[in-house]
Formats: sequence, C-alpha cells, structure tokens
Amino acid sequence: MFDWNELYKIRQTHDCVSIKNYLDKFNKLDLSSEPIEDLLDRDICIQKEWIKGKHIWSCNFDYKATGFTLYQFPLWWAYKVRDIYSNKDIVNKKFNTDKQFITLIWTETLVKKNWYNFINNYLDNAYYNFNFLNINNLKETHHWEQLPQEYFDSVWEFGIESGSKLNNTCYQCITEKTFRPLFFGKPFLVFGSPGMYNKLKTFGITLNPFINYTFDKNVKNRWDLFCLEVKKLVNDDNHKQHFLHAKKNQLELLQVLEKYNTDYNKYKMGICNV
Repeated sequence: MFDWNELYKIRQTHDCVSIKNYLDKFNKLDLSSEPIEDLLDRDICIQKEWIKGKHIWSCNFDYKATGFTLYQFPLWWAYKVRDIYSNKDIVNKKFNTDKQFITLIWTETLVKKNWYNFINNYLDNAYYNFNFLNINNLKETHHWEQLPQEYFDSVWEFGIESGSKLNNTCYQCITEKTFRPLFFGKPFLVFGSPGMYNKLKTFGITLNPFINYTFDKNVKNRWDLFCLEVKKLVNDDNHKQHFLHAKKNQLELLQVLEKYNTDYNKYKMGICNV
C-alpha cells in the first residue's frame, strides 16, 4: 500500500534511485490524497501530480528552508516557463497598454480570496480571471500554459504565489506566477513568501527601483504594504520606465537560465541528488 509517510522518509535520504524505485511500485495505482495542509509542519512536500508524471526531482519543496523554495533547484519553474513558451509565437510579442494590469488567478487559497476582495475595486481598468470564482473578462479563458491575448494588452501583471487554503501563508517557492512576467519582460508585482524578492536578487535579478519592497520582509502588516504598492502602481501612468526595467529583468533572467542550464538538464534526468 502506498504510504505518504514512507515516501517522506525516503525523500529525506536525498536518494533519487530509492525514491524512483518506491514510486515504480505504484505507477498504475490511484495515489491517495496528500495531506497538503500537514506539509506546513513538514520538511518535505512531494506533490501528487508530479509523482504521477515521475518528475519527483522537479518538485522538492522545503517549506522550512529560510532560503526558501524547490529543495535544491529553486529555478525549476523558470525553466518550465522557458520550455513551455520558447517555441510559441508569443515570445517576442509587443505589449499594448489597453488596460493597466492583468491578474490571472486559477486556484483558491486564502490569500487569493483576500486579493480578490482588494483588487475588485480596481478591475474596471484590468483584465482578469478568477477561475475559482468563475469571474473573468477574457475573450477566452486559458490555463497558464496558454496565455490569453489580454496578457499582451496590459501593462502590469499582479499575482499571488501558491499558498494555503486555511491561513494567510504563501508557500516558500517561486513558480510560474513570478517567472512568467520576468521571462516576457512584463512589469509585475507578485505577493509571495517573505524573502522571495531577496532571493530573486541572489539570482541576479534587479528589483524595480520604483517599487517599495518593504512587504518582502517578514512583518505583520506585509499584506497591507503589498496592497499599498499595488494601489500606487494602478495609478502610475509612467509606463515607459517600468517597461525599460522589465526588459532589463528579461535579459537578466535569460543569463541566469543559460548559466544553470546544465544543472537543469541533470535535474530533468534525475542525475542530481534531489
């Protein structure tokens, strides 16, 4: 019988072969649901959908790490974004300024519900998809792998990183929600776990000098500080300076992806310790 606790114990050995051998036993079985909320008190998270796809080394979340994200390879989602979009004709599309921002929220978390309650006051000048509420004004509702045209008809992308359904916690990982605008050179502001933007700096990403990132610190009022910045940017008409900085970020990310590409390929093959 498949046992999440047994998998967690094997995972803590950082032994790819042992993990793969254990999963091979249950390859054709319907895995039991992982107790996601319990993971906030665990060192390791291994998501069900990744197990089914056998990409176990790709999703090694360590929620207790002070540094943060994907256990030993936090750039995983940056490469996923690159691999998904690089062969599409949207990579070099130019941005229009029909609307001030777009926000694409797929799944429900407590922070995302709070986000809707706040940003709902500013949606007249936005494109949006709150999939978990069945609320959107897009011509076609796409999953994140298929960006809508409206993504390129707006200035900013505002978003919320993955998190808990039970409390105001964003998980300590950086996903496509943050790497996507960086990859496309789109001005953005995303709410994540404390220290997320500081981590981006360690990758070589320059933070926008026109944004106050005080909310990135682990302070009690960080949500209010984030909303304050969004409110400021919603009313900011100096698009040129933000697009110039976003283009700089795009080039920085491409340099980072080139630098660690060999490591990424090893991770995909399961060669590295997970």
